[in-house]
Amino acid sequence: MDLKIATFSVNSMSEQAKRIAVISFLETVKADVILEQETHSRPYQEKAWQKEWKRGQALFHSNIENENTAGVAFLVNSPRVYIEKMNSDLQGRIPTIKLLLFEHQYQIVNIYAPAGTDKRAQNEIFFDNLYPYIDSTLPVVIGGDFNCIENPNLDKYPPILAYPKPDTLFDLKNNLNLIDTFRSLNPTATTYTRHAYNSHSRLDRFYKNHLCHPSTYTILPNTFSDHDLVILTLTPHTHIKGKKLYWKTILTII
Repeated sequence: MDLKIATFSVNSMSEQAKRIAVISFLETVKADVILEQETHSRPYQEKAWQKEWKRGQALFHSNIENENTAGVAFLVNSPRVYIEKMNSDLQGRIPTIKLLLFEHQYQIVNIYAPAGTDKRAQNEIFFDNLYPYIDSTLPVVIGGDFNCIENPNLDKYPPILAYPKPDTLFDLKNNLNLIDTFRSLNPTATTYTRHAYNSHSRLDRFYKNHLCHPSTYTILPNTFSDHDLVILTLTPHTHIKGKKLYWKTILTII
């Protein structure tokens, strides 16, 4: 059975009217679990915000060191899945969950990388800090707002030839054998997920290890944020909790 994961950088949910509108929008998204970034939640608000999500489990993770910045969340949008464990950092940027789709277990990592040219050094350190949060023995999906691009010719408009290479992200990919799911399905496409005036970038992405098998990738524009919502569909694997099995799937692209 397919697993559908969405990621959405919401550009703040601190205002109640916008938060209610975003929640109503996300309830219509055909995804089993939704990853949110840039929620701007505060620790004392998390329980109240969880109650506003009526579709299933909701886990908000705030920056406890600097309130009203960063903030990420997991929203379960289907009775088919269950979050059984969560781990997180202190800055509201790296929560991870162990998720069950019936008997199939996944690890989902939700990231919100530091943004802006003044935080480029923090962005590089950020990817180095991801290793302790990733369990490579499981099917792993890393999704969210990476606030950097890999290919300035394909991932940004207008292209920037002098764009600095995100070395620590490339190291993470190589060391853990991670693949950009959009590029695996669309090797030469020029598609963007963040829009600012006349500049467009593909900042919102999903990476996966060899135990996950992407089949479709959907980008949905919206009126709530300068980021599009992105949905990844994974075909079933046979990593059943407590068992070791072989797998075989057929990849399709639409």
